[in-house]
Amino acid sequence: MGALAPIQDNLLLLSKLELVLSSPMVSGDWNDPIDCFSFAPRLRHVMLRAPAPALNLPWAQLETFRDHTGDHYKKLVDSQARELRVIVCFLIDTDQFPSHILSATNIHTLRFGFSIAGLLIQQHLDQLTLPMLRDLDIRWGHRDFPAVYGTVIQLIRRSGCSLDRLILDRAGDEDMDDFRTMLSLCPDLTELAIQVMAKENLLELVPCANRPDSFVLPKLKFLTLFLIESVAGREDNGIPEALKHLMQERMEDLTSHGQGRRLEELRLILQLPPIIEDSLVLPNLQRWLANPDEPIAPPEGFHFMMNLFTRWSRTLERDPVWIRNEERQSKRIAPLLSLHRTLNALERQDLSKLGLQALISSGIPYLLREIANPQEPIPMEFIFRFRKRAKFLLDNWKAPLIASVRACSTCSSWQFYWDTVAVVRYPRIQESDEDIWKSIVQTHRLAPASLWVY
Repeated sequence: MGALAPIQDNLLLLSKLELVLSSPMVSGDWNDPIDCFSFAPRLRHVMLRAPAPALNLPWAQLETFRDHTGDHYKKLVDSQARELRVIVCFLIDTDQFPSHILSATNIHTLRFGFSIAGLLIQQHLDQLTLPMLRDLDIRWGHRDFPAVYGTVIQLIRRSGCSLDRLILDRAGDEDMDDFRTMLSLCPDLTELAIQVMAKENLLELVPCANRPDSFVLPKLKFLTLFLIESVAGREDNGIPEALKHLMQERMEDLTSHGQGRRLEELRLILQLPPIIEDSLVLPNLQRWLANPDEPIAPPEGFHFMMNLFTRWSRTLERDPVWIRNEERQSKRIAPLLSLHRTLNALERQDLSKLGLQALISSGIPYLLREIANPQEPIPMEFIFRFRKRAKFLLDNWKAPLIASVRACSTCSSWQFYWDTVAVVRYPRIQESDEDIWKSIVQTHRLAPASLWVY
């Protein structure tokens, strides 16, 4: 990377670096050392999407480190970077594990994605002592994973920390006593994500007004439940009833009980999603939770838009977000025809008959935002008309949809995606119009459970 050498004398004020090497065919040889950034005396924050093992940085002075490839984590730890505050890293190879123990005791955010043997990961976590830790996020991908609750318990006890955010997207052969102990050690959690393997996982999160001492996680605002088809698709395991009970209790205003606050958002995420029409999960969720006497029921008009959104979103999942393979004409045309039909169907709809809450719940506004995104390359020039049509729909819908959310001050809203089964969210009346609009078009949506997101 000799082309970068001339800038090395101009980095005295550089404090944040984002290095992206997206294609080895662009130019240069990535095996050449990249040394210029090692001369940046004020560099503190680094984000790498660069599989370049010859990258040299002033590791010891870094405070924030994000690495999408895992190629640089070992070098970071071995350099004894004691000023670290944030580590976000995805490790895919055993060679990426450090030979030294991480010694930075000021870390408050630790997010790991793993795609390697679980035992090695446990051994690495068992070496950590992080007294300032507030945010712990461990994701296993689709590989074999060990029981993790015991490891988290030992980390918390050894560090003496109190977590605000805990994300564990997989559960191995876990013991329920470990689950209860883990929750009891995190009384200040505002965000929790767990995999649901049994109804007991849900019942432990249900507050009990008659026994104040039993109420766990009084500060919890955001709860994510990871579901798998073999569990969520069945009706004989008690999970449907436990889920509905949890929603009824946690989605109510608990201030009358004198204990904490209700959830602001509940996410149900389907892991390893099957073909959505053949899945039992969506029909079961609708049947389990739909009750005309409760505000959590999916509103009228849901089925039309769910079918419409499913048809197009499966195309997005196959060729996200636009078609990038131009070798075969059929691969380019089929998704575009699907998009044309989707826009035609939406343009023909009468909002007053369809229902504004149903439109918000369907995920269609998010879909239109993706279509109208000017930063996405579109391979065929005439498709720019699709952007214009999508933006026209959003502009016309914006005011009535925001007004609908403001008018719906007591009920929750449903949002369905092709990867996230549902989000149940109470509107916040104090939000600005732009904040409400961001929620409607789902700029905050959680990414698929199968992806590692920073």
